[in-house]
Formats: sequence, structure tokens, C-alpha cells
Amino acid sequence: MERQARNTAGIITNATASRAPVAAATTAPVAARTVNQILNGMLDSEGYKKRLNELLGDRAPQFISAVITLCNADANLTAAVRQAPQTVIQAALKAASYDLPVDNALGFAYIVPFNNSKKADDGSWIKIPEAQFILGYKGMIQLALRTGAYKRLNVMDVREGELISCDRLTEDFEFRWE
Repeated sequence: MERQARNTAGIITNATASRAPVAAATTAPVAARTVNQILNGMLDSEGYKKRLNELLGDRAPQFISAVITLCNADANLTAAVRQAPQTVIQAALKAASYDLPVDNALGFAYIVPFNNSKKADDGSWIKIPEAQFILGYKGMIQLALRTGAYKRLNVMDVREGELISCDRLTEDFEFRWE
């Protein structure tokens, strides 16, 4: 266990192309720091490193790179990292706990920024972008199959005119496939 902890001590920093020192990342003003510096500064703490190690093991650097790439690719998510980075990390940890990738192209899980209203000290309301974990339909299928309760699970679109009847009580459906 100690060897694994030593091996992953620098995984957060090594997970990205940016090699900026963590000390500089944690002392610079938030507006001047890059997304990489903000996330690396937070994720390099012992608590987050330990949790990521528990959840992902050797895949932690790959997962962190995916989260940082995702945040850099979306301006709204970048704003969430700058104003509420802990929400991005929490959403990423939830995806990691389900062992689902957060790549939008895959459709298993998403980290989505929402503009939440918060009451300021002066009593006015302000919008703050905060990230939230959203489970995609492919993630739902994956989690259902992992339970072992399903032998097979089919998912397909039903187009107009193909649904003949639906019994909402028994959940029996009748389709006309052409």
C-alpha cells in the first residue's frame, strides 16, 4: 500500500501536459490560474489523492487527464472550475465511484455546469456556475448489466407509428417493427 501511495504521489501533476509547480498554482489568484493549475492544486492534496487511488488505482492519471481535457474544452465548465472547482471534482469523483468515463463522446457520464442562484452578502442574487454529475443512458445500461440481474438488455429507438400499445400497469409493450 505504501509503495502504491509513493508511486501515485505525482500522478496529478503528471496527468497533464502542464508542468507548472503546484506551489505556484495554489498561491496565484484564481483569475490568473489556468484550469490545469486550479485542478492540479486541489487534486494534489492528500485526501483527494487517496480517494482517487482507492477508486481508480493505476487509472487515476488517465481519468484526471480526461477531466482536465473536458474542462478545457467547454467554456461553461471552465467557468465552473474557476468559481466552484470543488463541484467539478465532486462530479468527477462520483463518475469514478461508478467506474464510468466522463468523455462526452462516449455517453456514459457527463459533468454538466449549471448556473445556480446564490444569495450574496448584500442580499442580491448572483448566478454561480456549478458542475453536476449526470448519468448518461449508456451508463445506466452499464450499471444495470453489472448487477448481474439482467442476462441481456436491449436499447433502441422507437419511431413514430412503431408503438402499437403500452400497458402502464404491467409495462408490457407491443411494437410493429418494419
